[in-house]
Amino acid sequence: MTALASLMRLINLVNRVIGNVFMWLAVAIVVVCFWVVVERYVFMNTRLWMQDLYPWMNGVMFTAVAAMPCIAMTMSGWTSSSDRLRRGSRHGLIFWVSVFS
Repeated sequence: MTALASLMRLINLVNRVIGNVFMWLAVAIVVVCFWVVVERYVFMNTRLWMQDLYPWMNGVMFTAVAAMPCIAMTMSGWTSSSDRLRRGSRHGLIFWVSVFS
């Protein structure tokens, strides 16, 4: 039981670290985007690398966060949405209608 509690604490610590990293990455995205706008419209100057930086940071954030639901669905035994739709599942249909409407 102690080993299980230690494992749970370790998983919780890893989740907190990852959450804090991406929390501050979100703040950095907003700050960089704000500074690009200020630099462009107030100082009439622009830096191409800064304009490219925040979409790349957003991509990193999306990729890291988008992987988590896929991992959770795989571990819980869910099949893909298209498989549920082919089998006539009402939930699969609701998913596809809500995404593409």
